[in-house]
Amino acid sequence: MLWWAALTAGLFALGLITLGVLEEAWIPIERISLLPWALGFISLGMTLYALRRRNRLAYGTIELMLAVIGVFLAFYNLLDKAESHTMKGVFFSSSNLPYYLQLAGSLYVLVRGLDNVGEGLKRHPQLAKLWNNRFPPSDA
Repeated sequence: MLWWAALTAGLFALGLITLGVLEEAWIPIERISLLPWALGFISLGMTLYALRRRNRLAYGTIELMLAVIGVFLAFYNLLDKAESHTMKGVFFSSSNLPYYLQLAGSLYVLVRGLDNVGEGLKRHPQLAKLWNNRFPPSDA
């Protein structure tokens, strides 16, 4: 896992170096300022994938936390608009499409998180038994 951290830091440093080189070449900063962030997120994704491969329980727990935060933020934003509108106008307005998409994405991440937690619990037979009682596996 240490080599993943080194790779992540290296890619982020490469992004910062590239940013500095491009700035010296008189390329407008507005066009290149996202490069280190993009490289950093790609590195973060690779690091999280390594975590998922090694510890699905921890990775699934992170997914569950992010999904819950996403659901609460989407509903918070929808209900924040409700103060100035009727509830029907809030929930059936096309201007709320980003929040509907956020809810759908959060629901997807929630299901994936539950799946990863279930897979991660296979290493813990007693907890897996409780999990399977709550979420019985299919007979297929």
